[in-house]
Amino acid sequence: MHTPSIVLCATWAPLTAADVATLGPDSLDDDERARALAVRSDTARAEFVTRRALLRNELANLTAIRHEDIRYWREPCTACGEPHGRPRAVGHDGFFSTSSTPWITALASADVPVGIDVEVLAAASTVTDVSRMLHPGEQAVIDAAASDDDGRRAFTQIWTRKEALLKATGEGLNAPLDRDDVSDRARMPPGWRIVDISDDLEGYDGPSTFGAWAMRSD
Repeated sequence: MHTPSIVLCATWAPLTAADVATLGPDSLDDDERARALAVRSDTARAEFVTRRALLRNELANLTAIRHEDIRYWREPCTACGEPHGRPRAVGHDGFFSTSSTPWITALASADVPVGIDVEVLAAASTVTDVSRMLHPGEQAVIDAAASDDDGRRAFTQIWTRKEALLKATGEGLNAPLDRDDVSDRARMPPGWRIVDISDDLEGYDGPSTFGAWAMRSD
């Protein structure tokens, strides 16, 4: 059975524009540095830089490509066919996925399609607005929670599984949210393996954080 390489990294230390400007080519390329400098929030900038530097480092470890020579491309979008679908790396046949919160960045890489998602505990308003768009089985689990806090936790864990799966399929949020029921990991969509990593995130200095990865299993 395939198992992805999972890397988790704390990202809560803000990076100023001056910090980004001094980063060497091993951390970011010119395009990534320009995108980072355009981010106004120090926290959001830290998320972006850490995520991209971590990805660059992991890809360099998996390939013979030097950090500074790594370039990216995107598969066709599943909705419109334009090149803004699942990200890939030039010269690397494998797959990767990243996700971040203001406190943690996560990376998954594998030789088959893979997706990863990490999320802080969802607000009650998010649960109310989004849960009605999910699969009826997922809605039932959320509605059956003993308290509002339990409902928020159930929703957030289900959402990380769903987003990880949709990243792995390459569809992203182009796919209908009610298509697959991921509320029960013993009964997942055929051909896919989904694993929660929420317990691995408990040691990070931030709010309650949930996570999951999904990977093609056939």
